[in-house]
Amino acid sequence: MTFKNTLSQLHYSLVMACFLLCGCAGLGLKMEEPEIDVVAVKMLPVKGFSPKFEITLEVFNPNDFELNFSKVSYEFIINDSSLFTGNRYQVPPLQPFSRQTITLQGKASLLNGLRVIKQVAEHPQQAVNYEFNARLEFANLLPDIPINKAGTFDPSNW
Repeated sequence: MTFKNTLSQLHYSLVMACFLLCGCAGLGLKMEEPEIDVVAVKMLPVKGFSPKFEITLEVFNPNDFELNFSKVSYEFIINDSSLFTGNRYQVPPLQPFSRQTITLQGKASLLNGLRVIKQVAEHPQQAVNYEFNARLEFANLLPDIPINKAGTFDPSNW
């Protein structure tokens, strides 16, 4: 095989790769962001110095294809204090047009955890403001999706 033939094959391969990529981009795969609702927040039994919390999310896939998450990175903020951050790597695939419950846990930083517990203890009947920020990363070539939710919840449910 000569250098010229090798160069021609390389050129042909690159041109074919470009056509394939353009063809895939033209398939019109339109992805809608999953809908996420925070349905429960609870404090887990304290072991050691740092309190642990659990957030239950309900996720709806509005697409006609399965969503395969490789990772969910998240931060939970209560009354403007970052309570905890975390990552979850094993998230089951979300089937088309289906709802799924996902539970995330995190250990609060000691100072922020104590600050939040103190605020709630001082005003147990007052609704608590929260922000839930997350980044959904996919196992396939879909782009990451940032999620930002805010709301209030009743701390008496802890």
